[in-house]
Amino acid sequence: MTDRVVVKVELDRDTYVMLRERARREGYALVSDYIRDVLSREARGEAPTIGGCGDEKRLAEAVARRVERVVADIVNPFTGKIDEVARRLADLVEKLEGGEAELARHEARAVEQRYVQRQQRAGAIDRLRQQKVLFWEDVKWMKAPDRLFAKLEKEGAIVFEAGGEKIAVDRGFWEEFVKAVEEVAVRDPSEASILVESALGERARMLFEKLVSNGLAYYDEDLGHWIVPQP
Repeated sequence: MTDRVVVKVELDRDTYVMLRERARREGYALVSDYIRDVLSREARGEAPTIGGCGDEKRLAEAVARRVERVVADIVNPFTGKIDEVARRLADLVEKLEGGEAELARHEARAVEQRYVQRQQRAGAIDRLRQQKVLFWEDVKWMKAPDRLFAKLEKEGAIVFEAGGEKIAVDRGFWEEFVKAVEEVAVRDPSEASILVESALGERARMLFEKLVSNGLAYYDEDLGHWIVPQP
């Protein structure tokens, strides 16, 4: 069995955020996994690879997964800003070379078309089920965003305020979220948010950070895990 050594590194918040974004672009769920692979490759004198994929087939698969994730994160079903989607996808494929870039373009177009078609057919509550969480900043451009939140609440969504701003959460996702958060035994909020994101994705991490920053989620010292009171 190979001996393993744990190395603890403390970073300022800005550096951590940059590493987290870079890790996400490279296809890593956890920053720690990304740092470990980078250091391992550096120690062995190996050239960096995209998303840890060493051959063309794995690279193509990584590109496809990354495009799916980027579109899912940035397509806002309430704005219809498809131009922004196209721009960010273009930024992604420009980082790739040769035939792999062409593959990414075709995949991006296909994924974008599927999302647009789905959003055009879906109602407000259906779009929320797809997006999981709707933050006030997502729709503050609307003339009457309060009406949208009222409609979502009437149709069964969990709607509450955090820091003076409304948040709507799909009821099924809320139950998953509360369960996942209460399984986190790490006290540090930054580390806890990483674990929440690993379990349920970026929108869950954003929701967790909103709740923590506004005192709506807290670490219970007696129970040894995080608590999310019902709104």
